[in-house]
Amino acid sequence: MQTPTRGSKSEIGAFFMASFLSLLAGNAITSYGLVVLSQALSGSNVFAGSVFLVNVLPVLLLTPLAGAWLDRYPRRQLLLAAHALQVAAAAALAGGLALGLIYAGNRSPLLVIAVFNGLALVIVQPGRYALLGELVSAATLARATSMLNFLMIVGFAGAPALVGVIRARYPWSTVFAAIAVLFLMSIACLLYVPARSGSNTQQSSLRGLARGLHFAKNDLSVRHLLMFSVIAMLPLGPVQVLVPEFLRSTLYLGEQGRGVLMAAMGAGLLVGGGTAAALSSERVRGRVVILATLIGSLALLALGLQRLPLTVALTLVAIGISGGLVASLVPATLQTWTPDHFRGRIMSLYSVAFQGTPALAGVMAGYGADRWGVAHALCAVGGMMLVAACIMGAGLSRIRFWLRGEA
Repeated sequence: MQTPTRGSKSEIGAFFMASFLSLLAGNAITSYGLVVLSQALSGSNVFAGSVFLVNVLPVLLLTPLAGAWLDRYPRRQLLLAAHALQVAAAAALAGGLALGLIYAGNRSPLLVIAVFNGLALVIVQPGRYALLGELVSAATLARATSMLNFLMIVGFAGAPALVGVIRARYPWSTVFAAIAVLFLMSIACLLYVPARSGSNTQQSSLRGLARGLHFAKNDLSVRHLLMFSVIAMLPLGPVQVLVPEFLRSTLYLGEQGRGVLMAAMGAGLLVGGGTAAALSSERVRGRVVILATLIGSLALLALGLQRLPLTVALTLVAIGISGGLVASLVPATLQTWTPDHFRGRIMSLYSVAFQGTPALAGVMAGYGADRWGVAHALCAVGGMMLVAACIMGAGLSRIRFWLRGEA
């Protein structure tokens, strides 16, 4: 088994710059652009949720196997290939819209392009975590992971504003062309990170997957944290699918106004991510994750009851803070609990929870929104998440120990 060679400061800096650019572009297409465009062309929350689900369906099916690839083959090369696929997806959207091949009466290409973008997501998120583990020491891995998660939050927060600003003056084709350029810039930065050989080249991918699943099953702390993360990530899908429509139908905001108000949630994400990066005690981290999950569910429930821009903005800030804390602290903890030769596989399982759970929740919330209204659907998801978090917190022994500061 190969011992990772740590990267220089310039190589680590290039990695973080590549991550930031790809996170900004990836969130602009995955978490916001595709959803808003789908709603605009179809007028259906179910279709928008279906596009979001199809986008992450490959993640649900292939990410665990991709984790075995990341522990077997050179991680940088796999990440470069994934970004190249994202460039192709963004360019296809830009070209299809510019040439009139994608329009209200022919929106099915969105589903096809979303699948190809989803194939890239299979590698992208666990690939970043695994590659980071090669570049930094074990002593600084948790803090470096928190920094990476902070950049992820900045990308998530900045994507709606980026799309809104471009969309205010230019057509959708220009939006996706700009996203493709950001991905190309990310590839250029990532090329500066040195390539390294894989660590388990003699082990088949399927055997590696089986060993990774066995490790996750038998390590109680890792297993319980992965299970709890499913609940903690639940609101991300309804927020991405329903909140833009909620702002349009309830507050009567245009695209630029929605992008600006969504920045309130982005500000909360930044506060949450920055706070998470400052937490060094694992005992404190555990308590904060559980508290943030409960606050996030309450805020999501309350969002559906709001009708004033100020109260909506404050509620979105609360959702953002809780989401920033959870999205930063959970993977940082998993990174430190996992040996490097299992890191790709364990972080791929986390990626399934991080991306798959919101997608499924987004489709269900979209179905509920079309039947009972957006506000009622938000309240329902928040209530279900609150109940589920309480049940899991009481039922998982390691989460209880974590809450008491003993894990």
